[in-house]
Amino acid sequence: MVASPENDERPGHRDDRRFAERVRDLRDDWSDMRDMAAMLQHDDRPSQFRALLKVYDWCVEAVGDIRRAYGSADVAGISPPPEESGAEPGFEVSVNTAHRFGAWLTRVRGSQDRWHIHVALMFPESQTWLPAARGHQVNYWTRRRIDDILLSLLSAFERSRMPPRLAH
Repeated sequence: MVASPENDERPGHRDDRRFAERVRDLRDDWSDMRDMAAMLQHDDRPSQFRALLKVYDWCVEAVGDIRRAYGSADVAGISPPPEESGAEPGFEVSVNTAHRFGAWLTRVRGSQDRWHIHVALMFPESQTWLPAARGHQVNYWTRRRIDDILLSLLSAFERSRMPPRLAH
């Protein structure tokens, strides 16, 4: 039997739907990187704020996905969109209120007119913001990176629901 894209009966056939989703994800990731790179060519506050709004939009969609998966609006929430006029505009996503993701604009250290997006996590046991990325700064964000960070927050939430002796 000759293997062809139309022939789903071939030996060793893999789930093409899953592969197709991965192809779309790859394409979308690269599209996100190009879009974000275009926004972040400049590190001025308005450019960085536009990128922050893009991250916010991704988080709104992710919170919707979380709520649908858990069948409850109570498991995840998101603050209102950041306001450009704030000193350090930003927003938060919460999972079960105690596990939190935050993203906000901060000045680049030692500069008055250069800005970047800072992303951090807070867990119930720490009660302090912990950087979500190595090096504390990422030059660009993608939806996949944000999704991965939110998934790690969900994992921490799920782990917290386990009996203590089984949680690790």
